[in-house]
Amino acid sequence: MKLSFHWKLLLTGAAIFALVMGGYLWHDLHLSGGDGVENIPDVVIENIKVNREVNGREWLFTSPKVEHKDGVVYGQSLDVTITEKDGRKSHLKSGRGTFMRENNDISLERTNGSVISGGRPYEIASGKADYSASGDVWNFSDNFMLAGGNVTVKCRNGSFNTNTGECRITDGGKVTWNLK
Repeated sequence: MKLSFHWKLLLTGAAIFALVMGGYLWHDLHLSGGDGVENIPDVVIENIKVNREVNGREWLFTSPKVEHKDGVVYGQSLDVTITEKDGRKSHLKSGRGTFMRENNDISLERTNGSVISGGRPYEIASGKADYSASGDVWNFSDNFMLAGGNVTVKCRNGSFNTNTGECRITDGGKVTWNLK
C-alpha cells in the first residue's frame, strides 16, 4: 500500500508532535530532582506564636510565616523570647531561623537582641546563632558581638553558655573593658 504525500506529511507531523509532547511531559515530571514528587511543606502557617518549654525555660517563637517540613520548622523573621523561671526575659530577633522539633535545637540568621545569664543582661549580635539544647550553649559565627556591663567582646566565632555565663572566643577577637 502506497501512502500519498498528504498522508506522509500528516503522519510525520503527528510523530513530531508526539515526540515534542513526550519530551515536555518527561521534563515536567523530572523538575523536582528525578523522583516526580515535589518536596513541599507539611504545614504552612502565617502570623504564628508558639510556646515551648526548653531546659526549664519558656520559649515563645513568633513569626509572620513558618513552614513545617520533615520535622524541621522554618521561620521567616523569627523572634524568640526566652522567659526564665524568675520572670526575666531574653529577646532575640533574626531574619530567619529553624527549629528542630526532635531535640529543640535552634539556628538563627542575622540575629540581634538581649540575653540574660547569671542575673545579668547581655546584648548580642551575630550573622548566625545556633543553640544546642543538650548543652544549653549558643554557638555564634559570622561576626559575633557580646556586650554586658563594662565588657564588650567582638570576634568572628564564639560560644556562650547560658548556665555558666562563660563566653569562648575562637579565631581571635577583641575584648574591651570600660573602666568608668
